[in-house]
Amino acid sequence: MRYAAWRLAGIIAVGLSSFLGLSGCADDALIVRDASPVGMPVPMTPSVAHASGQTVADETGTSTTPAGQGQTGRYFAAIGRVVLQNHAGDDFLSEPDIFVQVQRRDPVVLRAIRLAEERVAALGGRMRAVQEELRPLRVKQRESEVAPGEPLSPTQAARLDELSRDPGDVCDDPSRRSSCNMCFRYDERPMCVECEACDELFFLREKKTESEIAPGPPLTPEERERLQELEGEVAKIESGRQEAQREVRRQWDSITGFTHTITTPGYILDFGYRPIQAVLPGDDVWISVYDRDTDANDLYGTAALRIGDELLRGDDMELAMPNVESLILRIVSP
Repeated sequence: MRYAAWRLAGIIAVGLSSFLGLSGCADDALIVRDASPVGMPVPMTPSVAHASGQTVADETGTSTTPAGQGQTGRYFAAIGRVVLQNHAGDDFLSEPDIFVQVQRRDPVVLRAIRLAEERVAALGGRMRAVQEELRPLRVKQRESEVAPGEPLSPTQAARLDELSRDPGDVCDDPSRRSSCNMCFRYDERPMCVECEACDELFFLREKKTESEIAPGPPLTPEERERLQELEGEVAKIESGRQEAQREVRRQWDSITGFTHTITTPGYILDFGYRPIQAVLPGDDVWISVYDRDTDANDLYGTAALRIGDELLRGDDMELAMPNVESLILRIVSP
């Protein structure tokens, strides 16, 4: 009787594993298990990734078919069940916000990204050189345009002269000056009376200084012309740098896809096999699990694989990585 029960349990376990499609590693796929975390760029404005609650209902991702069925010639990576070993993030103010990133390591696109990033760096160096030449011209222009403040009235001038003859201990001693913070308006204590006189003295001194400001020499015609040239070059460089940065983001977006975000303290998540990133046969792909954070996303782990024939036939592949016990990948044809 006991033997029959064990035999029946074994049959059920085998059948369940087959039903879930956990086929394990494909012979023609390169899988990195227990790989060290790899920090990969994440596009700043992902169009697919968005926050959601613990359960996400989206019927658009439920009707996709495995790549081997209803072949359309287009392949998309899709993520199913993910089982976490633990939570890698350290955000104690909110529950984990888990999403999966799929990224093609396309050599052509990666080269385009590198060239665009080099252009960003080159334009940044040029901008620093232009700003260094521009800075003294701007300072000279600003100093030539200053206007003196309103002069002291005769009463204020007499009051300044009177206060300057005996400024008091409070004005000369910073530690005693800090005690003025304990005074309130119309406070008649001797210390506060002295503080009020000191405030008046500082005000009159500052006003006198501003009234004596004299504008600096104006820019020469050559300096003014150069200033205008440099201002135009700054605008041109900044425009080029923004365009190169947009190109970097656009290229990353073309090879990087995201699941929706599931917010939960649990360890078993189902992303519903929604197609998130187009892939090609033979592609090298990085799959990463993240906890979304406001500053920098926390990486759970990363695995690498190659899109081979078994995946293209629609077979599921189970991956493991640091902090992630199991992740099911499927190639679908929407």
